[in-house]
Amino acid sequence: MITPTRFFISQKAFIYNEGKILLLKEADDGVNVCVDKRCLPWWRIELGEKLEEAFERELEEEVGISTYEKKLITAGQFFPTVKGEGWHIVALYRLCKPNSTDIRLSTEHKDATWVTLEEAMKLERPGDEEAGFIAVKKYLEENTY
Repeated sequence: MITPTRFFISQKAFIYNEGKILLLKEADDGVNVCVDKRCLPWWRIELGEKLEEAFERELEEEVGISTYEKKLITAGQFFPTVKGEGWHIVALYRLCKPNSTDIRLSTEHKDATWVTLEEAMKLERPGDEEAGFIAVKKYLEENTY
């Protein structure tokens, strides 16, 4: 592992609709950490930005939707290498429901798909998401959502 030189706090969204979650493929712009893998919508929180405000703003920018029934499920961290630079990212994993399924991707993404949680857990995804998927699966098994 490369020694991290950058630190971010991010949010990752489990957008849950009729038993399926939304996964994205990021465009290869040289900065994204999830190129050619399916990943949850995610973003970095800007300095001074409130978590709720960042969540709604970024979902609108990234996929063109708003959400409700947002629940913080768990947190994790990962250490990707991006363009030869070590990053340390703390991620907050949130479960939510979309107000619409009419997805409008930003230029940062090249594809979106709805899959069951079980299907998603079998796909190649960033390793940091595993703990989030396990926590969401457990939450959905134990709660009506």
